[in-house]
Amino acid sequence: MLEKKISFSVVPPIRHSLFITGLLTILLVFLQGCATLFPTPTKKPIPEERIKGVIFDTKAQNRKVVSFLRTGHISVRNGLWQRESNIFAAGTKDPFRIKIEITHSWGYPVFHILISGGKLEVLSFKEKRIYMGDFTPRSLSRLFPGELDPQLIWSILRGYPPLPPYHNAASSKGNQLSLMGENGKEVEKLELDPDTFLPRLAFFPQTGIQVGFSDYRKQGDIRYAKKIKIISLQNSRSLKLWEGKVIFNKNIPDEIFSIQKPPGFQKGVTPIFD
Repeated sequence: MLEKKISFSVVPPIRHSLFITGLLTILLVFLQGCATLFPTPTKKPIPEERIKGVIFDTKAQNRKVVSFLRTGHISVRNGLWQRESNIFAAGTKDPFRIKIEITHSWGYPVFHILISGGKLEVLSFKEKRIYMGDFTPRSLSRLFPGELDPQLIWSILRGYPPLPPYHNAASSKGNQLSLMGENGKEVEKLELDPDTFLPRLAFFPQTGIQVGFSDYRKQGDIRYAKKIKIISLQNSRSLKLWEGKVIFNKNIPDEIFSIQKPPGFQKGVTPIFD
């Protein structure tokens, strides 16, 4: 009997590998073509009704607070160096007053600052000097990362962004809304959290100041951010405020809003925060 030999055709390993590589290349090109046909959707601008709601809530939150007491930690970064201190702050809206006390982590006082009635007093324990004069945003620019007006300082310590005078509001990008002045220039840009719609970033184009608000808490019907970060886009300076406690709408003794010159301290002209 004749045996019939059956032969099998086997693809060499090299040819098999080339075949798989070519197939994957064709598949990748096809998927890239599909990606161009179905681009990732961009975030739509905030609807007008949502913009009105955000502005209404922000105004309501700002009206709710007439006084505050705040303790916590403050970190100032100036170029390549950084230092941390403790902070105590108090404020009243009528009359408008802000008191800030900054101390070293071991308790020694660094600065006492009082803003009241358009005036500024700064007690520098390092220099043993007291500075008194009219308040200008430039007066505290060596302490804060940029020029901050009293209303913005209040909002930072209170823990919620302000709404400066504006003419109209609009949104051209998802999660962001712009407040425009009568001249059509942007006076503030708010970036909202996509889940809660709470403001997480406030940018002021005229001064290049950006303020971040995070870790929101609630005290009664008052919302406030426990963590705040200020960045000046015009230089490399930043300031962080975090932790501590906040108390709202309690009577604050007038004695808090005063600065007593210790014996041996001299009067200065311009505050220097080195």
